[in-house]
Amino acid sequence: MTTVRGDVVEIDGIEQAMKPDSGARLFVWGVWALMTLSASALVVSFGSDVPIWDDYGVVLAAIGDQPINADWLWEQANEYRIPIPKLILVAVDRLAGNDVRAGMAASVVCLSALSAALIALAGRLRGGLKPFDAVYPILLLHPGHAPNLLWSFMFSQILPTAIGGGILIAMISSRSWPGARRAAWIGAALALLPLCGGTGLLHVPALAAWLLASAWVEFHSGHPDSRRRGTLILLATVPGLLLTVLYFRGFRWDPHPPAPGGIFDNMRAALQFLAGGLGAPASWGWPWTGWGTLAAISIGLAILIRGWVVDPRGRSRVAALAAFLAAILTLGAGVGWGRGWAGPLAGFQDRYVAMATPLWCWLAIVFQLYAPPIIDSLGGNTLFAFACILLWPNAEAGLASGRGSTANAQALGRDIQAGMPPYKLVSRHTPAIHPSQDELARLLPKLRKGRLGPFRQLRDDPPHRGVSIPVTPTALQLADWDRATSTAHIKGVDPQLVYRLASPRPVLGVRIGYSHSTPDRSPARFQLTWLRPGQSSYNNLPAQRYALWTLPTGSHRQTTVWIDDVVQEFRIQPDNQPCDFQVESIMLLEPDAAPASARAQPSTALRPR
Repeated sequence: MTTVRGDVVEIDGIEQAMKPDSGARLFVWGVWALMTLSASALVVSFGSDVPIWDDYGVVLAAIGDQPINADWLWEQANEYRIPIPKLILVAVDRLAGNDVRAGMAASVVCLSALSAALIALAGRLRGGLKPFDAVYPILLLHPGHAPNLLWSFMFSQILPTAIGGGILIAMISSRSWPGARRAAWIGAALALLPLCGGTGLLHVPALAAWLLASAWVEFHSGHPDSRRRGTLILLATVPGLLLTVLYFRGFRWDPHPPAPGGIFDNMRAALQFLAGGLGAPASWGWPWTGWGTLAAISIGLAILIRGWVVDPRGRSRVAALAAFLAAILTLGAGVGWGRGWAGPLAGFQDRYVAMATPLWCWLAIVFQLYAPPIIDSLGGNTLFAFACILLWPNAEAGLASGRGSTANAQALGRDIQAGMPPYKLVSRHTPAIHPSQDELARLLPKLRKGRLGPFRQLRDDPPHRGVSIPVTPTALQLADWDRATSTAHIKGVDPQLVYRLASPRPVLGVRIGYSHSTPDRSPARFQLTWLRPGQSSYNNLPAQRYALWTLPTGSHRQTTVWIDDVVQEFRIQPDNQPCDFQVESIMLLEPDAAPASARAQPSTALRPR
């Protein structure tokens, strides 16, 4: 039944505003086009053909160095299995001539498509658009997403975000519980989520619960065909839930330190993640942004409860929105559990912004569907105003990120064109393009062979030689040294093995043979810092320090730290936790043309302090 009262129309007991005018439609779609163009311009202006960090796992497959098989698709990277993003990234990279910027473009397409779908949904639910519906493209495409949009690999996080948003749209597209056909489509999309890594996986339980509730409603509907239809809806949940279980078969949990403050730190990081969906400014206003996020979620839940009461026939939508909120909160809890140990602002990571933005889109939908008209307009306009106010600081943060990314890539390109040898590139551009010197040194010849971007001009390393030095350190801190086994038994969080050379010498790198063990078999948080002649303190030497928080643990391993400097002394910090670190060998890598006076003999290379 439809009743009109002034500027309000009541349809089946739900009050909604009258149909907005066509000017709102033009405004909203104009904002969508503008935001899509601005995100595309961001990629065109600042996107680089130099891969960074996790990009290399996909790049090697794109250039043919890594076979594309089931093992590679399903292999675990950190705590992610991402077969679908891998396949898409390899495909688009190859179509673009092995250019990683294709993955950046794919991310823009995903976020633009999701915002367009949300606009279309808003217009369909309300019977027309209102100006504040432009909040969706502003939230999803503002320049603050630059750290995601300018990193090709982050498509693996944006894709499940877009799929999850698409599932929500399908769930609330009708006021009734789904039939078998709609449930099948939702179930198929649900099955994609575990194949898109942990971000997608954490959506599955809550969204599958809504489908299970739909099956229960159908079984009890009294419809003559309810048993068959309920069974079909029930079966739609099986692929997603089964893949969720299979995800953990042979799964390797990456150990991380416990949060110092316990569950409080975990909850704080989770709340920061949710607040961060508004962009970089959320961290600047902490903790007030946290309180605001809690208030927004509470208001949304109160409005949902109202919808459950006043619209019994539309409870499917209420349940769907509650399930989606539960999915986002589950994702936040996962981030809080994984990041709670990392500091007071650990939940504010720029790469998390796109993952948390759907929370704020959810709030806009809740206002539209179940708030009284005056609150719908007030809430919608308030959220739109906040998104607009944050556009400028988000743009500043995004442009800063883009300039930094471009500067790193341009510096690498200049160094390659100038003929800088690979060992110098590794020393100079770690961790900007890869966190591990060992891995980057291994990758460079493959990138040259694959003729990828600037790496096609890469030259060979000049000849160098190795000079062994005694493994017994000159000085120790927070460690006991076992001379019989050349093992440092680490006792504290800041251990130090100091090696002072007999005289300053040009050193290209330090190659260390080692064995490392901890009770939980976690990687070593390794650092090596060196002193030049005339220096006496290790403080404030970022350009003379190499840090890798994931040095492989195990027996008889080797790592090389490329230095390219004149060295008087160097310090090894094997780990920041109790462990055993056996130093099996230390070799100084020197220019082959080093003068004889600079060549140390193994027995005299160290000087007592």
